[in-house]
Amino acid sequence: MDDCDYCWYFDHNNKIVEDGETSEEVKFGVFLTLKKHEQSVTILGFQMFPTTRLHRLSQPLM
Repeated sequence: MDDCDYCWYFDHNNKIVEDGETSEEVKFGVFLTLKKHEQSVTILGFQMFPTTRLHRLSQPLM
C-alpha cells in the first residue's frame, strides 16, 4: 500500500501554526510517516524536532 508523510509545526502553546514553513512563532515540528493498509494504518516513523526559521527553509527533514 502507500506511505504517507505528514508534518505539523507548533508554537510555544503547543498549537498548530498554519503557516509553519515561514512563521516566526514556530517552536518545534512533528514529522509522521504512515503506511496505509486496507483496514489499518501502521506508524513507520515519528520525529519531533526543534526548529528555527533557517532550519525549516534550508534543511530537509529526513
